[in-house]
Amino acid sequence: AHFTARRSRAAAARGAGRVELAHGNIAAAIDALQVAQRLYEQLVRERADDRSARAGLGETLLLIGDARAVRGDGAASTSWLEARRALEPLTTGSPEMDIQALWAAALLRSGDTDQAGELVTSLQARGYREPNFVKLTTTPARS
Repeated sequence: AHFTARRSRAAAARGAGRVELAHGNIAAAIDALQVAQRLYEQLVRERADDRSARAGLGETLLLIGDARAVRGDGAASTSWLEARRALEPLTTGSPEMDIQALWAAALLRSGDTDQAGELVTSLQARGYREPNFVKLTTTPARS
């Protein structure tokens, strides 16, 4: 299938996983998010410079980590570190605020609270209030 169509499918699976996670359906959330992860990984392999696919992968991995943390699964920290690795190439130069927000969440989740805090403060000062950003930078507690 066409790259853009597969990227849309990955985003839909990520969205479904986010909804399941919000409703506390952790197993269903992880299932959907792992589908998204596989799709995004394939897209990133095909086009390493596709910022949208790489950002989608990073966000998906953050959500998988969050779902695992809710379950008390120590693998949450592994997912958060994978998210950080996926997002890091997008952070050079002056990335868009959505990317900075995902990066802040990845830093926060992987324990780099000082750098994350500076970035969160900077984004908030510029009026960035995207609801998912607010969630990603406030919850959950690290496992």
